[in-house]
Amino acid sequence: MQSKSYYSKRITCAILSIFSWGLIYLICTRLLNDPDMITDSAAIIFRTIIIILAILGITTLLKAVDTRPIVEISEEGIKIQSFIFFNVFIKWDELEGVNQEKYTQLVVNPSMIGFSTNYMLRFHRRNGRSVAVNLSLLNTQNNDFFRTLNNFIKKYNKV
Repeated sequence: MQSKSYYSKRITCAILSIFSWGLIYLICTRLLNDPDMITDSAAIIFRTIIIILAILGITTLLKAVDTRPIVEISEEGIKIQSFIFFNVFIKWDELEGVNQEKYTQLVVNPSMIGFSTNYMLRFHRRNGRSVAVNLSLLNTQNNDFFRTLNNFIKKYNKV
């Protein structure tokens, strides 16, 4: 077997980036531009939201244009891009376990209550911290990622 690479969902990342920059534009031009419309404490909250949206917009924009794979599965092990510039390499003999985790958060606004669910794939190592991959932003290529990972784990490790 040769190595396989899996990339981010570029369209989703681009949409999130555009949405973030659009909200920044609306907050700056519509809300913060009119000083009589909001109080000082609301202005501080909106500036904080702008900072958070700018970080989200930059991160998702970098993920959308980044040509490097998020996960690369090879004969030696699995290489995971944990953040924009940090890579973690796990050899197959270091891998102790893999499990899929589901995180559900309650989302509340005045008109409705909803839930936001995020799926993570966590790789546990024997002598180190575990590493998680966010499956929401990973292009798994119609479950080819899970089949390939399963084949390599069966071949090299008895997890």
